[in-house]
Amino acid sequence: MEDQLRRVEASRLETLRRVREEMAEELRRQAEELRSVNAAAQEERRQLLRQLQEANQALRAEIEETRRREENRSRAGREMAESAFRRASAQEEAVREMPHAFFCPGQFEIFQEQLESARRMLEKGMYDAAAATAAAAQTELELLAVNVQESRREWLEMYEVYSGVASGLYETMLRFEDSVIRTPYGEFRLEDGERDYWSRGTYREIREEILEAREIAERAGQAGSPAEGREAFVKGFRLAREIDGLHRLSARLTAAISCIQSERIYSDLRCRMAETAEEFLTEEGYQVERSRFRGEPREEPLDCYDLTVGLNGSDHIGLTFVPRREDGVAIGNVCVVTLDIRTIPDPRLIETRARDVIAGIRQAYPALPAVWYQGGDAQIAETERRYSQRPDVRLLARRLERKYQ
Repeated sequence: MEDQLRRVEASRLETLRRVREEMAEELRRQAEELRSVNAAAQEERRQLLRQLQEANQALRAEIEETRRREENRSRAGREMAESAFRRASAQEEAVREMPHAFFCPGQFEIFQEQLESARRMLEKGMYDAAAATAAAAQTELELLAVNVQESRREWLEMYEVYSGVASGLYETMLRFEDSVIRTPYGEFRLEDGERDYWSRGTYREIREEILEAREIAERAGQAGSPAEGREAFVKGFRLAREIDGLHRLSARLTAAISCIQSERIYSDLRCRMAETAEEFLTEEGYQVERSRFRGEPREEPLDCYDLTVGLNGSDHIGLTFVPRREDGVAIGNVCVVTLDIRTIPDPRLIETRARDVIAGIRQAYPALPAVWYQGGDAQIAETERRYSQRPDVRLLARRLERKYQ
């Protein structure tokens, strides 16, 4: 029984041992499997970590490259904007030195504001907008510079013409003032007051305008070199008259000179004609009752010249030498004859006497128009009004000015 128990116990122990060994083997096998799985898992984790690290490095490199590119782009944009702003500012300074306000008023200030807007954009980091605005301002300033230069060139050409015409007018005026006028009484060099009288004050006004125009041109020419002088002229003076204004002044000067010369010559001629009539009428026994220019209280040589002679206190002959004018300037004289003959009742004899008087005048002055009125003060007055217009330089000047219109 004990042996059987021992055998059973031994068998049980053997079974228990075998089970323990199997279990230990299974545990070892499982542990080995776990170690193998864990090693594979660790290797997989290591690989995954390595992949993550590589991906992270690539991402960081890409981020860095993106940041670098962005920095480069921003730096390039800033540099481009700053460069555009510098170029536009340099163009602004160049235009500032030009006479832009004279030729293109108000435009420079507009483009200055545009450039200021580009500066504010640059300060705020709006580089693309700043570059575009500065470039646009530079272009506008360059166009403004071209316009100013072209306008200046045209203006200087106009100034040269202005200066030439003004100098020509001045020289013409001096030659006239130094010249002599030839009349039946000789040669005369007129004084300022005489020129003023014969032109009825217009020559003085014209003379002052010519002196003013010449002074303007001379003042510009004397400011340093000719170029500097013209530049000073551009910056400091706006033409008071355009070139056609000087041409009109030339027409007025021509008209004034013509008026002065013609009025003086034909005035002296009226007086000389009256003297001639006195000579042959006094030879016939007539006595001079009146021989003078009209005008009160003093004679006016611009007016008609009246000659009245009488015989026996009853017969009177009147000769009026009337200035004949066109466009306000004397171009000749007319002789108006009136007779008051009481000792000869026959009208035909009176007419014959009138014709004899006219023939006596025409013998000395063949081209002199002469008319006789048997009577009628109104008709005589109308004839005098028709011929004896007052001198007016402006009428002739307007006719001469038409060629400049």
